Amino acid sequence: INHAQTLVIISGNLDEAFSVARDAAEADIDADIFHAISSKVTLMDVKNALLRKFRPEQVARFGNIHLIYPSLRKQDFQALINREIQRIQQETTARTGIDLTVDDSIARLIYRNGVFPAQGVRPVFSSITDILDVNLSNLLLQALTQAADKIVLSYDTPAKQIVAQVGEQQVKLAFEGRVDQIRASNQAAVTANISVHEAGHAVLYMVLFNLVPMQLQSRIANSYAGGFTFPHQIYRTKQTLLDMIKIFLAGGLAEEVVFGATEASIGRSHDREEATILAIDYMRRYGFDDGFQACYVLESHAHRMKKEITDTEVEQMIAAQVQLARALLLKHKLLLVDLAQQLSMTGKLEVSVIAALAKAHGLDVTIQNESYLHVPAYDQQLDSANLSIDNCP
Repeated sequence: INHAQTLVIISGNLDEAFSVARDAAEADIDADIFHAISSKVTLMDVKNALLRKFRPEQVARFGNIHLIYPSLRKQDFQALINREIQRIQQETTARTGIDLTVDDSIARLIYRNGVFPAQGVRPVFSSITDILDVNLSNLLLQALTQAADKIVLSYDTPAKQIVAQVGEQQVKLAFEGRVDQIRASNQAAVTANISVHEAGHAVLYMVLFNLVPMQLQSRIANSYAGGFTFPHQIYRTKQTLLDMIKIFLAGGLAEEVVFGATEASIGRSHDREEATILAIDYMRRYGFDDGFQACYVLESHAHRMKKEITDTEVEQMIAAQVQLARALLLKHKLLLVDLAQQLSMTGKLEVSVIAALAKAHGLDVTIQNESYLHVPAYDQQLDSANLSIDNCP
């Protein structure tokens, strides 16, 4: 058999190429953020990921033609949900003759409980069955029994009820989405603590980068209470490393500023790890400290340096950033408290609301999309630089 004209397509998931594939809070992170991050995956990312699974000669056989699919956008999930609702409406009419009207509140309920951006469409289909198909079957039986020719469905979020108008009769079914139940299980006091913590991150992010974080949340679908402040991509420089250290430290420090040092929680542990990694890299890897210009992260025995001689300076550097971060939080304490209070009430704040709060407190910030890279204007600086020979040292 001659397969000279045969097209072979190899399909599969390559999570190693997608940094967000295993994000723990993915049910709450905006799908558009996932899409923007996954859209940056390139051919080289795919090859590097494949090399962790196969030998180089095997990777070579895959060639260079790779169709890389980013995760779906919010509008894609919304379109999918609406398409499935329309399919159910058409099938209901065709099978029973009953006209089914579904309010947008049902679609929002399905989105909140069914969309896990990194997991694709299967969880969405499952939630449509759980929320719409299962409840509709009982309502259809009731409509057929009453000879009703129309059903109108909506969802009352505060009452946690599916409201159905079956002919002339209104039916209310107690229902709370499975993911909504997890979000609602967070205690108010814990949510308040997390809100102050995340507000601390957000305030210093806005102060130091003049950017509104892409997402700010203090109530997530997780068995353990938590929140997150989702930043843009930050181009790493000497100054941005220092700023990022302050931002990582700001969550725990905000708790001290608002609740007092003795009431600060242990939620700062991961932040301190990240801040310490940045501080160590600042000194040992990048040589941004004038006193340590060798590379202290080489693992080869012949080139290994004594890392411990930088420990004192790393500790002093972090301590200095703590003082700077605390001073900034105290300077913007009114914004910190206002932002935390708003976040505690809603569990999540839209970027426009965050920007308006910052502006009300005299802080001018910008809203950038998910693909934005915060980078110094190196091109403008280079264009304006006087690089004539006479001015060179």
